[in-house]
Amino acid sequence: MPIMLRVIKGPMKGKSFALKKSTMFLGRSSKNDIQIRDTTISRKQIKLFLLGSKLFVEDLKSTNGTKLNGIPIVPGEGVEVGESDMLTMGDTVVQITGVEQGKVFPGSWPITTAAKAEKQEEQAETKERRSLARNMQLVVELGELLKEGLSLHNLCEKVLDFLLVSLPRIDRATLALFDPDESAITTIVSRTRSGQKEVLSPYSREILEKTLKTGKSIRMSNTQYEPPANLSDSIGILKIKSLMCVPMISNKQVRGAIYVDSLKRPYAFRKEDLMLLNALSGPVAIAAENALLTGQAP
Repeated sequence: MPIMLRVIKGPMKGKSFALKKSTMFLGRSSKNDIQIRDTTISRKQIKLFLLGSKLFVEDLKSTNGTKLNGIPIVPGEGVEVGESDMLTMGDTVVQITGVEQGKVFPGSWPITTAAKAEKQEEQAETKERRSLARNMQLVVELGELLKEGLSLHNLCEKVLDFLLVSLPRIDRATLALFDPDESAITTIVSRTRSGQKEVLSPYSREILEKTLKTGKSIRMSNTQYEPPANLSDSIGILKIKSLMCVPMISNKQVRGAIYVDSLKRPYAFRKEDLMLLNALSGPVAIAAENALLTGQAP
């Protein structure tokens, strides 16, 4: 499957382009490998290139600049991009798909660009190690918290408070417990960063129920650019910008789900945050099941 660039917003919305060469140029001019007919972008806007298995984008000192997931990128420097990342150029937004580990295209790159990319890769690896160490520490801290023998309701509240402290981009968090035998939600506990009670339900019920039904995690980086089929009415009504929801699985059965969202900013949650939430959900599921078995509910 080739790397694809899908236009999800702008004059050419719905168009898709394949990355057929190791280096390709995108802009308004027909001389580019990929022409985007949008008067708000430059004649030559960006360069896309592969270095080993990694895909990079470089803004070519365009008039209005280029944003990666809403953050402006520095012109003249290659920036690594990944699966489902969004590039904003003027009125056009492009989503990247098909980026896979180990994908290599033949070709050569300038030494200066390669050096920049290598430095960025080293910095990314250092950041990844720090992030991994932090996540492992959070898993350990939660494990200690779960040893306190709390009642089921108190356990849920403690877990949500822990998440709000550990992940500062969360605005609201919900923990739902599920009875697989009855196929019913038995307990729902919610927390908000403001501490105020929500007039509306502080979570997307459709997303929560989908996770409980499928047993699969969901992450929406920016709900504005999600396909309509993935969205529910509650996401718009609740003005949710980004969200994550992971199943709580114990003994191969879905015992509940943890849901978090952000109302203030899109791209609030990274892939690493989803991995962390998945890592935390397992111990919580086991602790909740043990609380039920030992009669510590509610």
